Amino acid sequence: MVEQRKPAEPDSFQRTARVWNPAAYAPEGVGPKVATAMKRTKLTLDVLAKTTWYAAVDELVGDHGKLVFSEWPHLDAAGRLSFDGDVDDVGCWFHIVDVRHRVDVDRATNKDDSRPIRIGDVFAIQTDDPASIDAWVVTLDISGAARRAAKMAAFAARTGPIDVETAQRLDVGHEDDDPDLIAPPTDPGRSAGPVI
Repeated sequence: MVEQRKPAEPDSFQRTARVWNPAAYAPEGVGPKVATAMKRTKLTLDVLAKTTWYAAVDELVGDHGKLVFSEWPHLDAAGRLSFDGDVDDVGCWFHIVDVRHRVDVDRATNKDDSRPIRIGDVFAIQTDDPASIDAWVVTLDISGAARRAAKMAAFAARTGPIDVETAQRLDVGHEDDDPDLIAPPTDPGRSAGPVI
């Protein structure tokens, strides 16, 4: 019989007070742009935790798209994204041209190319009313960081947890959530565990 990997400890799934920092997860070369955009828009970790929504494009039908807004994620004890907050998710339909316009304003400021909105895109949206696009104060494209966080969780599920020393040796660890101190993995293919 093939030996199975050791299951993760139940305590590793406990939500912590650490707020997810998308700049730390962004792909190489993109992290500094995300950090700069966070500074420019004053999206500190405290603001992310209190007034910002994690909005994912869930469906595209014709010229409309459904965004699902979730409370901003924290990290669990093993460094995975945790959406176990107190606020229920909110799904809202928008004319996709309006969403793209909001996102492209930020992309232009960061000197990023405009591209169509795709299913799976993720945005940090600062607002008190996610259903009203006119109430969106900041709309920051964090798709690359969200995809990397998802990949790291998927890889970790396949390989099991790794210890902190191994994470540091593989350059997948990140001990500081300060956007000024971005340390994304230098080789995404080596992201073997969720220790962040």
